[in-house]
Amino acid sequence: MGTVQVRRTFRFSSSGFASTIYDDDAVFLAGAVGKVTNTTLAVLGLSAKIHRVSIWAPPASQGANTTCSIQWFSADGVKLAGEVTDTTMSTATPAYVTGTPPKGSLASFWVGNSGNAIFNLVAPAGSIVDVDATVVLNDRATALDTIGVSTAVLGQLYWVALDLSDGTHTLTPVSLPTTF
Repeated sequence: MGTVQVRRTFRFSSSGFASTIYDDDAVFLAGAVGKVTNTTLAVLGLSAKIHRVSIWAPPASQGANTTCSIQWFSADGVKLAGEVTDTTMSTATPAYVTGTPPKGSLASFWVGNSGNAIFNLVAPAGSIVDVDATVVLNDRATALDTIGVSTAVLGQLYWVALDLSDGTHTLTPVSLPTTF
């Protein structure tokens, strides 16, 4: 029982996202602390395991439609056939998908900070994305991994965008301090 693990459902608000989430992004879920003022955050996580991803996606207006989806990658980086998707035209009922990593997908294993694709998301503007994950905090006697940012206060705790690795920063944390 030497490692500290944190399991939580992390919530993100989308300003429009249709791309890939990487294992780095899962590790970053545990947050980061300001290391160098206005340039660098130190990542608290070491590895992560995704338990479930859920998306709620409302249409922009009556008569419009919207679609959200999750597609998992296998351990060898090939997309799996197990995509879950939903479309709605109702302003009263958003499109909704939820899924757990299928057996054999990369997200079904513990992942580290190595730049591997774990799943694709389609989360249009206005969507809410929940990621239920366990993150193992770094307990090594080595320097923490770092993230470059343009705004940070030394020693301040931050949570980063779920899509930090692809650089778009369109999936921002809800109700947590962030630099995006």
